Amino acid sequence: MVKSRLLDRGRESLIVYVEETVTDSFGNVVKRPSGDGVTIRCTSSEDRSSDAELNGQVSNKVVRILARQVPAGSWSRIIYDGEEWDLASPPRMTTGATDRLKHIEFTIRSRNKLQVDG
Repeated sequence: MVKSRLLDRGRESLIVYVEETVTDSFGNVVKRPSGDGVTIRCTSSEDRSSDAELNGQVSNKVVRILARQVPAGSWSRIIYDGEEWDLASPPRMTTGATDRLKHIEFTIRSRNKLQVDG
């Protein structure tokens, strides 16, 4: 059931590779992105950006994401708009006056054009 067109029928989608806890070859317990991605419908807006003007400079793009549910954590891998992105702020639940307005909000930061195949 669609409660909100903005949240449930967002124009964009992103793929989240949920963080998992595994034991490495040395016996250490570590977190890493899982091998299977979950596609999430979302609405995005550009938060801030700065473009590189000279060779060697780095572009900085930060996008704010609104979604109904997001299984993202600090070690999650995020694919958005065909590029790899990092989580810039942890997801936080924003409660509204009604259940229709309840959503998750977070920001992601670009990894500067690391293209992802697929």
